[in-house]
Amino acid sequence: PASFLQPPFPFDFRRDGRHLVQFRPLPLSPLAIVLAELSVPTFLCLLFQAVGVIILSILSKFDFLFGLLVVLAFPAVTLALNAVWNLYYLLAATRHAGNRTESVSPVALLMVVALSFLIFYPAGWAAVEVSQHTQGPSSELKAIAAWLAIQYTVDTLLVFLLASLFQRFEVARDS
Repeated sequence: PASFLQPPFPFDFRRDGRHLVQFRPLPLSPLAIVLAELSVPTFLCLLFQAVGVIILSILSKFDFLFGLLVVLAFPAVTLALNAVWNLYYLLAATRHAGNRTESVSPVALLMVVALSFLIFYPAGWAAVEVSQHTQGPSSELKAIAAWLAIQYTVDTLLVFLLASLFQRFEVARDS
């Protein structure tokens, strides 16, 4: 759901490519700027997803475990997808210090789409491993906890990667 909602909310690095130079002298850390860029589209995606979940919960019955998973997992998924796509937007709007403009090719776009799916692999793999090696009624909760812990760790690493790239790269004049 977040991948379909991300394009209609262009309040991130996608539209701010030409303004990135103006963000540099702000008295904010690169991490604060990245969090500000990610917060609006992530919040709007979560808001639209919440409307859908509320409608589904009225029309059907959710058990507690599924409701807990939805409430805790949707932010992780939405933040991960927004971070990956903003990584792409930031790279498309920057150039290396050697004055070489980065070219955006269809292959690069395909790699970003693939990364959007692969970003969930570590958490999914860990959840499957935990569920296979635990038994009893709490095995599902342990698998969900493992998935959430690893996915939020990956999300945090993506945010720090974005902050590092924002700090290191120079913005291309034609973006």
